[in-house]
Amino acid sequence: MSLFPIAPSFHRSFWTARSRLFAHVQTWRVYTLWYPGSIAVAGAGTAAAGHATVPVGLVAFAWASVTAGWLAAHYLGDFLDRELDAIAKPQRPIPSGRLSPKEALSAGIVLLVVSVTFAWLATPAAAVIAVAICAGIWSYSALFKSRGILGNLVRGLLSAFACGLGATTVTGELALPGTVLALAAAFLLHDTSTNLIGAMRDVVGDRSGGYGTVPVRHGLKIAARAAIALYGASAVLVVAVGWHTRGGPGFWVLGGIALSLGIVVLSGLHRIADQFSPETALRSHSVLVVARLALAASPCTLGFPTPLVVAVAVVLSVVTVVTQRVLRQHHEIPAHHCAKGLP
Repeated sequence: MSLFPIAPSFHRSFWTARSRLFAHVQTWRVYTLWYPGSIAVAGAGTAAAGHATVPVGLVAFAWASVTAGWLAAHYLGDFLDRELDAIAKPQRPIPSGRLSPKEALSAGIVLLVVSVTFAWLATPAAAVIAVAICAGIWSYSALFKSRGILGNLVRGLLSAFACGLGATTVTGELALPGTVLALAAAFLLHDTSTNLIGAMRDVVGDRSGGYGTVPVRHGLKIAARAAIALYGASAVLVVAVGWHTRGGPGFWVLGGIALSLGIVVLSGLHRIADQFSPETALRSHSVLVVARLALAASPCTLGFPTPLVVAVAVVLSVVTVVTQRVLRQHHEIPAHHCAKGLP
């Protein structure tokens, strides 16, 4: 008889724990999780570029450092944006009450410490860059995100730092080869562009929350044109890196796939900017999330076996497509918007 009162309590505890775990998984944005570490590996591959041995163990630490920083950015970003999300995206973990602000802040800070620790295990030079990444993560959401193109550029700069962090595992110092700097600049421009697309998706909520993003200040067409220009500039730099390092077929095929998808998506965005909707921007950004995995994989072929790089890129792309379909729509767009077709 005494077991029966326990059953409902156990049932409630189980579903509460399940809900909290799912809140964390949503916060991680699993569909974006593989990209930042891939950038670090790309930096290492480019620094080696067929002339140096890639220290696989140190690169693994760099990958772990950047990935932990990426997770920290999501926790801290959601913590700092919780008031805006309460207006624009009340279904998200913090405003819905499934994840407390204190828990998100604590998880973010712990992950920043983990990020710097892994970077130090790779090389002291990497730890210096990791500290800069940590500062950029906090300042992006706390200060720059609402300040137009400056916010988008800070977001892109974090990817450039990730590329440099990976390269230090090969060079052991902060002075990096010109090809690495060019690749870092390509990631800066590329991710500034895709971050602009994210701002286009969030234009209604950002406007209501007082965030002065590029689409809020200048409109969707200007934002689309800026994204196209930035993406084109990143393509030029990727081609320059491949030409200078004598990239093989794997480099050009993967890079070509990524940049072609990006150009098609962005040109389409420009044409439909007048009839734009969050769903349109989300679909466009979802394609770019997959395309950028190919972009990051492309320079990895400069220092790692091409068949291995391609196999990993294919697996991660499949995982990304599946997790986006399962997790992303509801996390980004409130259900009542989807039901009513609201902009």
